[in-house]
Amino acid sequence: MFDSSSSNFDYSRTSVFTPVTKCNDLSASLLSNAEIIDNVALHRFELHELGETAFLVYERMPPALRLIHTEVPVALRGKGIGSRLVAGVIKFAKQNGLKVVPLCPFVIEFLKGHPEHLGT
Repeated sequence: MFDSSSSNFDYSRTSVFTPVTKCNDLSASLLSNAEIIDNVALHRFELHELGETAFLVYERMPPALRLIHTEVPVALRGKGIGSRLVAGVIKFAKQNGLKVVPLCPFVIEFLKGHPEHLGT
């Protein structure tokens, strides 16, 4: 359904932003400060880390950003990558005046554990 290995990807149709997030997971802090890419062509935000791609599929319906599905490769799980991705996307939405509509179970659980993001 969602192909996380896009070798013919046109980066001219993306925007890049660096999320500022609080991370309590030491293993995640050991990873690079990777930028989150808005892959407009595939309707997903991507975080590339250690040769792998975590992504969050979205549907942009201004003034809303519907967060549909989060996928983190097995090699990156347990390192806080999914949380960094979600927190960065929520920050992006806030900076762009978009209301977050969480449909993805991972995003919903993230928001339950991080109520500071619920005002978005």
